[in-house]
Amino acid sequence: SHLRSYPPLQARGALALIAFALAGFWPILKAHPLMDDHLFFSWLERTSWLDAVSQRFTGNWIPEFTQLQMYRPVSGLWQATTYHFFRANALPHHVLNLLLHGVTCFLAGVLARNLTRKPEVGWLVSGLILVHPRAALGVSLIFNFTDVLSAFLMMLALVVLFAVREQERSSSFRALGE
Repeated sequence: SHLRSYPPLQARGALALIAFALAGFWPILKAHPLMDDHLFFSWLERTSWLDAVSQRFTGNWIPEFTQLQMYRPVSGLWQATTYHFFRANALPHHVLNLLLHGVTCFLAGVLARNLTRKPEVGWLVSGLILVHPRAALGVSLIFNFTDVLSAFLMMLALVVLFAVREQERSSSFRALGE
């Protein structure tokens, strides 16, 4: 199996974080949609996916809700797409948010490990972000969930930036050595 190729401590740490996440977020996975979620569900029920995507990129979130004067094309595209697949079924939306949160925790751990060169720091950072109180709100919300998507995209950008900088640095050292 793929886990056997990792040192036993890393495999146990990964399994412990997964178990901890499921135990901690289990009540949220059973939660019903909130009021804002129902507003979006009702609008998306009446709107084709293409119209929803077009409106997300050209203007307001929901044209008939004037109090929502926001332009958020990335999260809007994500919302229209997830609704297209999951409809008003809350569980897959919550599971997807939890997966995004889990990947964000993993990426934060990778970044911390790479910055410090200490695997234990990476595990600590992953665990702390996993149980951060703000995460519960991001995972429980369906359509006002931009915290988990923003955190994921930011952490992905930081990990990629660090990898690019390390690559540039190592190629500069090789050039100096020649």
